[in-house]
Amino acid sequence: MLQEGDRVLVALSGGKDSVCLLSLLCAHRKDFGISVAACHVHHGIRKSADRDEALCRKLCQENGVPYYLRRVNASDYARAHGLSLEHAARKLRYAALKEVAEKQNLSKIATAHTASDNTETVLLALIRGGGIKALSGIDPCRPDGVIRPLIRLTAGQTERFCKQNGVPFVRDETNRDLKIPRNFVRRAIVPRLKEQNPALDRTVLSMTATLNAQRRALEAAFLEYRRRLSIENADTGAPLSVLKPLAERRATHAFLYDLLSGFLSAAGCDEPLSGERFEAVRRLIGSGASDRRVEVGGGFSFFFDSAALFAGKDPALIPPEEARIVDRNALLERSVSVYFSGHEFCFSPSVSEKAENVYKFHTFCTLDRAKIFGNLCVRYALSDDRLCVGGRSRRVKDLLASRKYPPALRKAFPVIADEQGVLWVPGELCDDRVRSDGGEELTIRLISGGIYEILLQKRRQYE
Repeated sequence: MLQEGDRVLVALSGGKDSVCLLSLLCAHRKDFGISVAACHVHHGIRKSADRDEALCRKLCQENGVPYYLRRVNASDYARAHGLSLEHAARKLRYAALKEVAEKQNLSKIATAHTASDNTETVLLALIRGGGIKALSGIDPCRPDGVIRPLIRLTAGQTERFCKQNGVPFVRDETNRDLKIPRNFVRRAIVPRLKEQNPALDRTVLSMTATLNAQRRALEAAFLEYRRRLSIENADTGAPLSVLKPLAERRATHAFLYDLLSGFLSAAGCDEPLSGERFEAVRRLIGSGASDRRVEVGGGFSFFFDSAALFAGKDPALIPPEEARIVDRNALLERSVSVYFSGHEFCFSPSVSEKAENVYKFHTFCTLDRAKIFGNLCVRYALSDDRLCVGGRSRRVKDLLASRKYPPALRKAFPVIADEQGVLWVPGELCDDRVRSDGGEELTIRLISGGIYEILLQKRRQYE
């Protein structure tokens, strides 16, 4: 939790727990090889808040600790964001602490949560509902550098420390208000439970430590699961056979939600996935439905085909691009780059590579220039387009579906054509009509774009 050289920022409220934490860290800073600073966040809620701030300032002066004060307006923030006052104060408090830590180059933020706070947090989770994360209580050592050095002590122990060592502290008068859920749990529920188990705090702490370890193991497994799905590239889709077990088990719904949210983010969607839309997607995953679409907002959707789930822009909302015309005569002496629908194509009169086997997913093709009819163009595939390779003619749309391209991409797939029809579909061999017989040749390369990334990934899978 603490390492030699750490620069620790104490969240100092003036209450018994936080002044106990400050005193202990100051007393042992040389032993631990750490430096200590403190920050008091003035929430502007209670009339006695100025008294609390004055005590915090005095304690820091007496201990030779750098002191930082931040003022926030929790009441206005709660009203503006529809939050409870307690929730708003907590959000603003952590934001202020992180701002000070970053500005002052402090490596850890130490809060004074105790085992008693941990018990209350778990009981509140039972009242409000939640999964394994909620029931895991207070994390003693968060990934963002927030630590809880007093988590194994109880509130009674911190108060006795302060009284025995003459350390002054303040009492928050709002702690007596039973309308505040945490106060109700602390004063009305915990005492009755301790009649059955006097060691309640220790028991709950042991339970949450076990749950936290299990949760971290599950999260690590989920990250590996996500890596295997290549979630970084939403264009490639996620196999429904892999997603279906997550959709069928309630215990893994939270992981599926995180997976789908990451999928949307990788596709460029900034809007959060709502619970309603998540449920719609989850049900379709579980049913094995195909050729379905679920809108999620911002012009993005999840698309289903027979074997995979894709995320991307709804093609109906993407303005169609005009075809890019390429003058065939301009290609006699120089290369020409053409940009279309987020993809770059390079047309070159020189030949440096020969076509490979069709299962290698071509990112280029070589044509016989003399067989091209009129000018070339880059455009979207049309419903009646066909490609003839090896004597077999197929509709381009059917070909793309068989290659398992995302449904959204199939509706806006760029192809190379002349005035008689399609000459090349990226990823395939060129049409028989323009196959090179050793005459003057033209090479067309796909340089970048979503299709290029898909082809490279598929090529790696076959190599």
